Amino acid sequence: MKLSAAIEIRTSHLTNSCTVTPGKLRQRAEGMQSPYVQERLQSLETIDLQLCSMLQEVSEVVFTFSEIKRGNVDVKPQFTQHVTRFYSLLNESTGKLRDEIRLLDENVGKRLLPINNVSKRALGQDDEKLQEQMKLLQEVLEGPGEHPPPTA
Repeated sequence: MKLSAAIEIRTSHLTNSCTVTPGKLRQRAEGMQSPYVQERLQSLETIDLQLCSMLQEVSEVVFTFSEIKRGNVDVKPQFTQHVTRFYSLLNESTGKLRDEIRLLDENVGKRLLPINNVSKRALGQDDEKLQEQMKLLQEVLEGPGEHPPPTA
């Protein structure tokens, strides 16, 4: 089986699971929601699609990493590209989600009905873990012989 066929087969399930029917939801909501709420729903729909794209990229990362582990070093550039794309989508979607949370906080009680405050724990605490994972990823890409194995 060719590599591209394997990727297509493997990712088709993931794509189908992320496919939503936003048009139908939007048609129902348009008559019932204010323009502001419609805007927020449209923005959340865009974020949702980005998250689905992130899942697809993660799938590609896992697949190309397994190919590298099997000795197919030709896919290292693809691996790097998928990891970069994943983190780019992650950065973009988290920024948009922060904006939506800020807008929600600003409009509760004004344009929107009051809701219980959402706990915003652990914001920004993942940066250290992200840096650690990026270092480990760089070590994997550089090869096993260039760094001593970690000691426990």
